[in-house]
Formats: sequence, C-alpha cells, structure tokens
Amino acid sequence: MGAGLVGCNPAGDHCGTNVVSTQPNPENGKNNFSGFNAQVITKDCGATVGWITAVRLVDLENNPFPNSDGVVFAYYHGRPKINISWRDWSHLLISCPECKAENITVKTVVRSPFKIEYTQ
Repeated sequence: MGAGLVGCNPAGDHCGTNVVSTQPNPENGKNNFSGFNAQVITKDCGATVGWITAVRLVDLENNPFPNSDGVVFAYYHGRPKINISWRDWSHLLISCPECKAENITVKTVVRSPFKIEYTQ
C-alpha cells in the first residue's frame, strides 16, 4: 500500500499540517539515544481529497524519517481518532477503531528499525 497515493501527500506541506498528538520514543534521552517520535497529523487537502489523518515518524526536530516522508499510516476522507503508543523503542502501536479499511491508503508494518502493529 502507499504507492498509489492521490491528491495530497499526507506529509507534504501544501495542505497545511495540524499535529494532533505526539508520542515521544520512550528511550529518547537515555544513553545518548535520540530516536524518532510518532505523530498523528491531519490535513485538509480540499474538495477533491478532503481530510487526511496520518501517523508519521519524525526526529526530535520534526524532520521526517530519512529517505521518506515519515508517513507509516494514512487515512483519507476523514478524521478518525487514532491512538499511538510505543511498546518499546522499536515497536510502535497504532489503534484506529473508527477507521474503515477502504479509506486506509498507507499501512506500513516495518520501517527499519521500527516495527508497527495495528489494533482495533
């Protein structure tokens, strides 16, 4: 999934990003570790796409994951409540009980060194 994104890029700036929540990596600041934080973001990309709600990985200065836009989950046409948490430094948990499968356009399970798990 993700290769066929249409309309607005969930991590791009042309739609106007609103950070809904940030979940810091639990190991940040320990033993000189400065890993990536997870963020839930929303974008209003206009009439053709509407609202996008996404989860992205960003560094401590809000730069996206290297060589990518940082997006690991994207939901088009709505603003469902998405919960994010870390099981440990390398396991991100994403829960979206309101999400309809047909509106999920990105659902990454590995973005090395991170593993991503989804629950309802």
